[in-house]
Amino acid sequence: MSLNYISTSYPPTAVTASIAGSFNGPHELYLVIAKHHRIEMYLVTQTGLKSRLHFNVYGKITNFAKFRRRRSKDMLIMLTDSMVLSILQYDGENNTFITLCSCCIGDRVKRTDLYDPILKVDPTQQYALVRISMGVIKLISLDMRMNGSLNIYDLRINELYAIDVDFLVSQASHHLHIGVLYKDRLSRNFRSYYVRIRDKELINGIFAVPYVEEEACLILPVHSTDGGVIILGRTCVSRVSDKGVRTVTPPQIKGEELIVVGCQIGSRRRYTYLLADSDGNLYVLSVGDAILLSYMGNVAYPSSLTYVDNGVVFIGSALSDSQLVRLLKEPENGCCVRIIDTFVNIGPIVDMEYLESYEHDLPKLVTCSGVDKWGSIRVLTNGVKIKELAKFPLSEQRAVFSLKLKYPGSGNDDSLLITNYNSTFVICENEGRFSRCHTSCFIQDAYTLYAGNVVNSQVLQVTELEVRLIDVQKTGINFSQKFSQKIQAVSCNGWYLMLASFNKVNLFSISHVLEPQATYAFEYQISSLAVSTFTRFESRQSATSPYCPNILAISFWKHAKIAVYSLPNFQFLAEDLFDDRNLIKSIQFVEFASDAMYLFAALTTGELYVYELSNQANLLSKRYKTHIGTYPITLVPFRPSGSSISKELVPGNHLLTYYPPLGKQHVFICTDRPALIHYRVFKISFSYTNKHKIESFCTYNSPRFNNCVVLLTNDDITIGQIGPHSSCGVLTVPIFEAPRKIAFQPESSVFGLVTVRTESNLLRKKYMNSPMSQRPISLRCEAVKEVPIQPNNVDKVDISSLVVIDANTYDPICVYTFPLFEIGCSIASFSDPSLGVPFLAVGTGIITDVSEEPSQGRVALMQLYNRDLSVYAQYSTHGPVYDMLCKGNKMICCISHSVTVLTVRSDNTIMCISQISNNVTSLFCKSLDDILIVGDLVRGLSVFQIEESNSELRLIAKLDQLNWITSIECLDSKTFLFTNIDGCVFLARIEPPSEDSTSQVIDLKIDMCFNVDQQVNVIKKGTFTRNTTRDKLIDNKHSIMFGTSSGMIGTLIDIPEPWDSTLEFLQKQIINHLESVGDIDYDIWRSNHCGRYSTAKMKMIDGDLIDGMIHSNLSPFKDIISQIPEQFSSDISIEKRLDQITAVVGELSRSHLN
Repeated sequence: MSLNYISTSYPPTAVTASIAGSFNGPHELYLVIAKHHRIEMYLVTQTGLKSRLHFNVYGKITNFAKFRRRRSKDMLIMLTDSMVLSILQYDGENNTFITLCSCCIGDRVKRTDLYDPILKVDPTQQYALVRISMGVIKLISLDMRMNGSLNIYDLRINELYAIDVDFLVSQASHHLHIGVLYKDRLSRNFRSYYVRIRDKELINGIFAVPYVEEEACLILPVHSTDGGVIILGRTCVSRVSDKGVRTVTPPQIKGEELIVVGCQIGSRRRYTYLLADSDGNLYVLSVGDAILLSYMGNVAYPSSLTYVDNGVVFIGSALSDSQLVRLLKEPENGCCVRIIDTFVNIGPIVDMEYLESYEHDLPKLVTCSGVDKWGSIRVLTNGVKIKELAKFPLSEQRAVFSLKLKYPGSGNDDSLLITNYNSTFVICENEGRFSRCHTSCFIQDAYTLYAGNVVNSQVLQVTELEVRLIDVQKTGINFSQKFSQKIQAVSCNGWYLMLASFNKVNLFSISHVLEPQATYAFEYQISSLAVSTFTRFESRQSATSPYCPNILAISFWKHAKIAVYSLPNFQFLAEDLFDDRNLIKSIQFVEFASDAMYLFAALTTGELYVYELSNQANLLSKRYKTHIGTYPITLVPFRPSGSSISKELVPGNHLLTYYPPLGKQHVFICTDRPALIHYRVFKISFSYTNKHKIESFCTYNSPRFNNCVVLLTNDDITIGQIGPHSSCGVLTVPIFEAPRKIAFQPESSVFGLVTVRTESNLLRKKYMNSPMSQRPISLRCEAVKEVPIQPNNVDKVDISSLVVIDANTYDPICVYTFPLFEIGCSIASFSDPSLGVPFLAVGTGIITDVSEEPSQGRVALMQLYNRDLSVYAQYSTHGPVYDMLCKGNKMICCISHSVTVLTVRSDNTIMCISQISNNVTSLFCKSLDDILIVGDLVRGLSVFQIEESNSELRLIAKLDQLNWITSIECLDSKTFLFTNIDGCVFLARIEPPSEDSTSQVIDLKIDMCFNVDQQVNVIKKGTFTRNTTRDKLIDNKHSIMFGTSSGMIGTLIDIPEPWDSTLEFLQKQIINHLESVGDIDYDIWRSNHCGRYSTAKMKMIDGDLIDGMIHSNLSPFKDIISQIPEQFSSDISIEKRLDQITAVVGELSRSHLN
């Protein structure tokens, strides 16, 4: 087995940097957020943030800064952790960033600073400083040279441990003023330097303040005439200026956590700053004749603080959800902060558990996310879950339509029209109960192609040979017309109707009758059609009504092609021919946004063609193909929330006092694997549902069934409520303490969660005074064992607990609290058939008074009975149990420097049956069949074989080249996956020993290396991807998922020949064609560079790179595909090659949750 395709299933969510600026001119304000290697750009509007752009950068972004010189808009400075500094300019017309210049500012011989990198811009907007190395400040001139390069100067300072550095106000134009907060062996101090601009030399500045507060960590320059700086400590605020040093101790400072971030928010009368400490406490500091500090409230953990405008602040967080808040002048609910919006952050992912999909459920990934009081459980599902509210049997029906038959209507649906091939009937709802509606207005002895509300309080019904308009108010027939030829396709928008009979189409306007508007005859018989009124489509002839459709798409039975015409004059615009002979079943135009217009063409084979109508010169030039199911597809546009139709189409709409606005446009795909198409962040996404074999679909909104949908199968009708309309639904379960490990017990359908909470006498009172839902999850149950804390104990201690959580509701069932100084380290589900009941096996570490590290531990079997946890058996260990797994009736544990095999005896005691002690620190263990792999802190990876007779462990292979392993997984008996602390993913393989080898232990060979540039904490087998095609192009049953510290979830898939060589060739060509933002080399970024072992990127296909190229621009992609020599024969056209490749990539992208 060889995993050779890697993709991002869920993008990183931890915010590392943020900045606000006018990047597209002085009249537009943007917020730019960096989430590890991903940049998201939002336009600031009166109604909130509007997403404008998102893209990936080849490297982790650590700092942002902005400057403006002789321009009307701001330039963006970006610094990555690989020491690449780039200056970017936003191009509003093309909605992209242009790299003006880029250079690596790192030193070949350097000593990396102990603190995070610092990037600042001086007040004159001419220079920037960067602190990345100890004792060195890099001064960068922002006056770019003609060749796009920068002048960089190294300024060496004697202060090696510089905590914070910033520009201060300089009174002389020929000097720059720099302030440095540093520490030496005795204390923390502050001093300033002048930089002579002429020769870039350092001279002593005017400030030198020894012995500032011991825990001072932040300086804020004061841009006033007298200059100066503010030094922020744990409890003190110091103002340093020409007049001396003034220190105050504001009582509002909590004094428990350090102030870590700050930004200036005002400078009119007084210089005002916004501050936040590591506990989320938000302050406003005002500096003038006096120093005033005001407490605002408690927010998310702040990694970055950006003042947007008008009292709105963005709080970016790497450890909790990021927030957009508004500062208030008057307090609300005890604080002066109002949360406007929340940005989900599932990082850092400490542990996770994968749950397979069941018959009526979706695959789930449950993660342990966050730290301390921001800890939570996140439940991720790939797709949309439809919750059943009502269901009744009704067999052999083929279509269903929702109607509004009451007059005057309230805007709600009240009836359903159901039809099969030779009959039609209507059922009406009355207080949540449906009954048959006996009315003679509808055609009842024919198959209904379309039914829906139209203008003038009417209902339109179209059968194969007749069209009827029914007056809702009078309950009578207004108009009826029969046709000699059978109607084969219908499209209606409520004001206009398009009918297709054989090769002829007729356009009608709807009033109280059908008024013919246009007729056109084609050469071949029509199979399907769709009309629409696109707001940005330039029609060749002006329409008489704003509701008149201006574009027509049509397909034919004889030729596999789509043709597009303008209306009402039927002027030919474009066509697209298919190489295959598949028939087109359904066509739909969808306008997700004013700049997002798409045409979908569904085939009878379960395939779907997607056209992006962005190029009006050639509308059908941008297309790609994807697989949805194996049955014929029917496309149904709908609006899951808000109003489903316009107000003008509601019966008696003039009597309505309020009518909700139209909801966002979506498309439901009716097939054997139903799915949703929705638009999110400039890209359409496909989300499968938990239903199967849907024949027809419609929306239904009534007081009893609010925002529901109706699903018609061959056997029944279901009314359900649709879940979140995104490809990834994230359910957040706050637990208000740090989650450590999680395990799923399928026999009891519960999760075992190991948590750690910080506690003291003061915090215990705070917890107990909080509402039950806001307490730590280990304190929510009624009978909780309290750990005694000494009355005079003012220091905080860590209390560990085992919490049993219901797998369906995620509510705590019971809690077991470990004694003081015993911390839960690992957990697994243990089921021995001889014992008869399942257990939760928990491994702990016990800290003694002798050492701060755990020197003892235990393995405890916890039994859940009658909503209570009890210890069934336990085993004391000589070290912490870092990891454990259960294999049959045995427990394999990583205990300190050893690997131990335990079993439960008949007298209900735990016994050690095997042990091997040749490790330094055994951290991880995984097994498959009789193979066990162990990850060690220093000694890399070891492979053992478990003897079947006595469970002895025999070392058969090892890898000592790499250490600091963070996660491992066993793929098969000879292939193993592991990651290191540098963020690299390795695939190691057992190679047959050479003939002259005498050693019984084989050295593992690294077969693959790929740098994801972030620490991988956990690896699990599983996938969100499902095979949906008859051919099964990609077999993903061996897929692997991993979670990182930044909240990213990645997927590894095994791609067979010849597709792996084809995609690898495409990747190389894409890298050559693609211009990266920041001009960072892709191959260097994806290679591993650690101290002992370095290797280039080997045998790995980057799915994000290929998928992004296909969805962005296909014009250069066609040139690349034409160069593939092996996969396709020469007689296959470029379009056919493109369809096959996009189908494969589209199937692989089902694992993408973003």
